[in-house]
Amino acid sequence: MTNKEKLDEVVKFLEKEDIDFVLRPENVRMKSNLYIPKWKIGVKLEGEDNERYFQTHKRCLSVIFIRESETAEFVLEKLQNVIVKQMMEAQRKFLKKSRKDVGCISISKND
Repeated sequence: MTNKEKLDEVVKFLEKEDIDFVLRPENVRMKSNLYIPKWKIGVKLEGEDNERYFQTHKRCLSVIFIRESETAEFVLEKLQNVIVKQMMEAQRKFLKKSRKDVGCISISKND
């Protein structure tokens, strides 16, 4: 199975799960081939600029590479794991923010 076919499988999965994404042309350099804006995930086909792309985007995106040696199921599993990780991080931030909004009332024994 080629990397392009694996990317098509990812697109089918995202459409089935109703997740918004941006699909870019294959010849675009230094950008992901597929981008999921809600979770800031970039999916890129394996190429000669992998290391440069990763070093450039590792601080602002979760990067997933589709490699020739991986199966389509493994690529989907990687994507699912990253989505779950991003959702858990968003929940953690929400809970932290909601605790600050409520505020803590401390009652001392001396009152």
